[in-house]
Amino acid sequence: MPYILLVIGLLIGAIFLFRFFTSADKKEVKAAIYTVFTITICVALFILAVTGRLPAAIAIVAAAWPFLAYWWQKRNQVPKWEGKERGGRKKNEEKEDFSENIEKKEALDILGLSEGATEKEIKAAHRKLMQKLHPDTGGSEGLARRLNKARDVLLNKK
Repeated sequence: MPYILLVIGLLIGAIFLFRFFTSADKKEVKAAIYTVFTITICVALFILAVTGRLPAAIAIVAAAWPFLAYWWQKRNQVPKWEGKERGGRKKNEEKEDFSENIEKKEALDILGLSEGATEKEIKAAHRKLMQKLHPDTGGSEGLARRLNKARDVLLNKK
């Protein structure tokens, strides 16, 4: 009887997973996979620690540390143009002189988007980069202006 309940539970879970994966966009699926992976690792480490295998748990964390550091670095990687201004100058080397007129292709490159990006994607990319580059968080006023201009061009604001 318990096996039948387990099979029924697994089937219901599989149906919900199938419905989620068919209706969710790429970012939601990626976030769900990261969440499940993180929870699984935490539960496994907790079980190892509670059952008296703390050295094994510590060894797993130590072995996974380089992979986690690499993943974190890739996740928080800044766009190529962020460290340089036009003409290849390093940021803050000379006065910022961004031109006010940018084209749609350049605006897409600035925000790290591809052609056909939705308004929601544009706003999300702008918000993410602005959190990193805002003058109040140590960023440059010129780069913040550039991000705002790219957002406005893509959203057809004047």
